[in-house]
Amino acid sequence: ARLTLPIKSPQLWWPNGMGSQPLYHVTVNLLDKDGSLLDTVVKRIGLRTLSLQRRRDRWGESFQFAVNGIPFFAKGANWIPADTFAPRLTGDDYAQLLESAAAAQMNMLRVWGGGIYEADIFYDLCDELGICIWQDFMFACATYPTFDRAFMENVRAEAEDNIRRLRHHPCIALWCGNNEMEQGLVGDEWNDRRMSWSDYSRLFDEVLPAIVDKLDPGRGYWPCSPHTPYDDRKNFNDDRWGDAHLWNVWHGKQPFEWYR
Repeated sequence: ARLTLPIKSPQLWWPNGMGSQPLYHVTVNLLDKDGSLLDTVVKRIGLRTLSLQRRRDRWGESFQFAVNGIPFFAKGANWIPADTFAPRLTGDDYAQLLESAAAAQMNMLRVWGGGIYEADIFYDLCDELGICIWQDFMFACATYPTFDRAFMENVRAEAEDNIRRLRHHPCIALWCGNNEMEQGLVGDEWNDRRMSWSDYSRLFDEVLPAIVDKLDPGRGYWPCSPHTPYDDRKNFNDDRWGDAHLWNVWHGKQPFEWYR
């Protein structure tokens, strides 16, 4: 069922540093034919547009997010599980970490595909703090048996459940298929080649984007990070387009000026 409701003088939601984060409570009641209450769902939403802009430019193609039609520079970090034993985390733990990120002028975090789909409190706080979320699906640095029907049924169920759970959050900026799997397919990490490009494409070019398009059509999908959207994908850190994982400074000990 779809319902359109007018909002008088709507207040827009903005990322950290660009404005405020007004949130609206939406309550939906399900009644039977006699008017008796059967169920109630309460969600908190924010009003905004948030998209990934890819436009040809003099270097190749841009890769920039825009909120409410205004491009902005995504400043942030990867988010990994904050504790090896996730149930040990409290709301105060999440608040301390995310408030610190906001105080450091971050406006985006990437929920890394080698971790977990985070608890509801994480996304609630990001809504309140104006921290946008690049949300990976939970696939990373490994091969997966996409030829196995039972496995793929589990994948679909997991993706659908989490999209339905999270799609009302204004902080969600992008769904991303996986972490560094294209890099592994191209390089020498996976010498036994347990996953072919066609197996990879079945999951990340067909199944997941179709689920996103069905359940959350207002948001973008990106198949992998890093990923180059042109040619044969083998130059996964191509500086003309797409996104890149550049290890040379933090891991390779190059000076910061290397980024120039």
